[in-house]
Amino acid sequence: MRCVNRSAPALASGGAKTTLSAGDSTLAIPEALAHYTRTYGAACRLARLGLPVFPCAKDRKEPATPRGFKDATSDTTRIAEWWGVSESGDTLPLNLGLRTGSASGLWVLDIDGEEGLGTLERLEREHGPLPATVTVATPSGGRHLYFRLPEGVEVRCRTQVFPGVDVRGEGGYVVVPPSVVGGRRYRWLRLAEVAQPPGWLLEAVAHRHKPAHPTGSRGARWCVGERNDRLFREACALRGRGYSPAELEEVLLTLNAERCDPPLPEAEVRKVAESASRYEPAGQAPGGQGAPRRRVETVSAASIKPQPVRWLWEPRVPFGALTLLVGDPGAGKSMLTCWLAAQVTQQGGAVLLVSGEDHAAAVIRPRLEAAGAHLELVHVIRVREGDSDDRLALPSDAPLLEEQARANGAQLVVIDPLSAHLDERVHSWRDQSVRQALGPLARIAEATACAVVVVAHLNKTQMHGNHPLYRVGGSIGMPAAARSVLLLARDPDDLDSDRRVLAHAKSNLSWLAPGLAMRIEPVRVDGVLAARTVIEGEVAVSAADLLDADGHGEAGARERAEAFLREVLSDGPVAVRDILAEAREEGISEMTLRRAAAGLGIRRKRLSQGNRGRGRWEWELPDNAPQDDHLANSASEKGSPQDDHPLYITDDHLANGGLSPPAGDNAGSGTKRACPAHVDPDRPDNGYRPGCRYCAHATERASSRDDTRGGGGL
Repeated sequence: MRCVNRSAPALASGGAKTTLSAGDSTLAIPEALAHYTRTYGAACRLARLGLPVFPCAKDRKEPATPRGFKDATSDTTRIAEWWGVSESGDTLPLNLGLRTGSASGLWVLDIDGEEGLGTLERLEREHGPLPATVTVATPSGGRHLYFRLPEGVEVRCRTQVFPGVDVRGEGGYVVVPPSVVGGRRYRWLRLAEVAQPPGWLLEAVAHRHKPAHPTGSRGARWCVGERNDRLFREACALRGRGYSPAELEEVLLTLNAERCDPPLPEAEVRKVAESASRYEPAGQAPGGQGAPRRRVETVSAASIKPQPVRWLWEPRVPFGALTLLVGDPGAGKSMLTCWLAAQVTQQGGAVLLVSGEDHAAAVIRPRLEAAGAHLELVHVIRVREGDSDDRLALPSDAPLLEEQARANGAQLVVIDPLSAHLDERVHSWRDQSVRQALGPLARIAEATACAVVVVAHLNKTQMHGNHPLYRVGGSIGMPAAARSVLLLARDPDDLDSDRRVLAHAKSNLSWLAPGLAMRIEPVRVDGVLAARTVIEGEVAVSAADLLDADGHGEAGARERAEAFLREVLSDGPVAVRDILAEAREEGISEMTLRRAAAGLGIRRKRLSQGNRGRGRWEWELPDNAPQDDHLANSASEKGSPQDDHPLYITDDHLANGGLSPPAGDNAGSGTKRACPAHVDPDRPDNGYRPGCRYCAHATERASSRDDTRGGGGL
């Protein structure tokens, strides 16, 4: 976290000021805004005009605040905090958003590219030229035309109000110059008075008070992990009542702006609307009787009829629920899913296969044939974006996946592996982020009564005593979302053979199944070398037995901590106490975090002095932060042991790596020295721990050199 300058810098005055009371007849944006090259200065200038602004992500249009455009403000102190203004005046490279609608008193006509410009030309021929108003050139080659919002009129966000023309109003925002998206900058083309819209245009865009919440959904906010699901349910209900695709999109965009916290990107909302629009409308068209009021009811448990659990593979893989299949690379997980698919097709069931790693012609088909699958019942998912191939991305494409599961009557859906199909914004080490991706898959399983099997890799951490569920992926959210977790690994009694054991690590719907032995058998299919899984029988081996034999150490915990640090520090320095607090929330121990910091060569800076080093510190990434397992690689190259403590690092090594020991109150000939695993300038004696031979060695080495500097700085 940067040290925030509480007072925003004075900006040059000039030009008319905005007044937003209902009785005012003018709203002007000064020409001086065209001279700002950084978004922070432009944000402060707009805020002083009374316009509500907020930061957007670097090089993107999405808001960078927790509540999105609803956080917009004209408070320059808050704006300085968002942009991370440092004592030297540096700011974060954020984009700038301006809230539209009643909050700002203006709305924007969004002219999209050549199609929109052509529409604008046609409209002006029919109705006469639009009045001169504030205009922005967008990176896509379009225009933003700003207009006053007349008193008593509501203009909401709408898409395709004319061909290639959208409206940004109530419940929306626009990105403002000098923001940059895709390497191209937004530019002011005209800065002056914001014009009143002509009557014909206002008639076309003004809201006609169609029910924005037709299913009675006004109430609680929709948070991360449920937004896609909620929007899709609303869209399907509306489609069933006869809403057109255009009306669906308009309503979903409004719901997204008003209910989703934070709102989803508009492109993602349009995907949900498009998916729901594929269903045939039925029942009452919009404009008829209103939807039922939303309410909460109770049901007596005695009146609930019990239902038996249906099994695809009892008791390992249930229908209507999510199953995880985990293991190390090369364990044979994909071959086991091909065997499972073959069993389903041999009983006449259909299978959907989503593979992000294996080639369909060279690997998937030969394996399916070797397993004895009926190929006409196996449907390999392909994603097309225009004329090019793309990958299935979760959770964004979950509605499309559900559509295919229904269309093909799938009894089994396989995602192999999950990591290849996560949206870029999903962080595999964040519990909530992983749940956001897996939640829609569990809903698909329940809604379509199919079995969904997700393939994932093991991590290497032993933070929780090598507990099987903590070894799944990068977050406990992954096994928590699954009703059944299966672990596939080499036979612990014969690690060098082709024999594997499948163990049941978790089951919420039944007992844990006994271990199942199997072997990987090579076979040729039409001259193509393939392999298949051959089941041998039950064995007395548990998931814990398999993990005890896999030989993993604590390198995985460091890898996760390094990934965490790269993410947290990606936008600049952050206070150490904030890093430690967030790491604790993610289940990363302080000792592991400090080892990771040493391995990455984290730079540290003292922000304030304190007794015996108890001041405030911040960390930041070095310019050449490694992007791989730096600690493991360096250790193996030098032949150093990888135990619970890294080797002692001298001050010379710290200086060469971009770190320097602290000075001031932390210096002194009597100060003890801590090893890199324990060093903490916020603690007495720099974190020195009695009984640690590495701390003792560090202190002895410093004393023998008559080193009067402090203890390391991490």
